[in-house]
Amino acid sequence: MAQNVNSKVVGLLIAWGLWAALFLEQTHAQIDPQWFYEIEQNGKIAGVIYAPPRSAGGQEYAEHWVVFSNYVYPNGKNKVESRIRAQRKNPYASEKDFLTKYAIPPGGKYIRVNSSEFSQFPVQR
Repeated sequence: MAQNVNSKVVGLLIAWGLWAALFLEQTHAQIDPQWFYEIEQNGKIAGVIYAPPRSAGGQEYAEHWVVFSNYVYPNGKNKVESRIRAQRKNPYASEKDFLTKYAIPPGGKYIRVNSSEFSQFPVQR
């Protein structure tokens, strides 16, 4: 009986470990760098997002946004409906490749988003 209980405990620990590894690997806020993203607002393309490759579980990362002249910064008053869509596999080999090949359209803006992830707030509670 003790061996049966130990087998169940070991099985549960292995299952939990596999679940945790899969779940924790996918819970970061950043977007998946395998894809090239479009920012859609009210049914029209208003920008793109490039996320460079990064190490799994990294806490520091950047995203490169190019917003077009029709991009509207969302707020509670303008009622713009914004959506980020994975458009296609990322066609750029690297961050440098994107930055040298992608052209900012007239009236557009380049935005670099630098992010840091933490498991708690940076203040004591």
